[in-house]
Amino acid sequence: MKDKNIKQSDLIRRSAVSERMFQYYIKGKKPTKQALLAIALSLGLQIDEINSLMNTYGYCLSKSLPNDAVVLWFLKNYYTQKNNTAILNLINDVLEKLELPMLMTKFINR
Repeated sequence: MKDKNIKQSDLIRRSAVSERMFQYYIKGKKPTKQALLAIALSLGLQIDEINSLMNTYGYCLSKSLPNDAVVLWFLKNYYTQKNNTAILNLINDVLEKLELPMLMTKFINR
């Protein structure tokens, strides 16, 4: 957050991650894969930074998992630092249509 000059409240709002899960993350506890991806996208991390962060927590993005395949497709084809919040919404729209888990931990009225 400090490197990206983003306030905690803004990051929580943009990533749609619950405040409780975010506090777990700050304290060094292991967040869910979906929450970690939502935070990483909201921070505007590049794909190599996202992979490094995922590996730190024992996760990886796999082409063989439908949820991960959607995320990877968007990261490789449409992701830039300028549209990080929009890309999270696009990914979640596709995941919702495919009835897959979305990248967040709290419900957002759409």
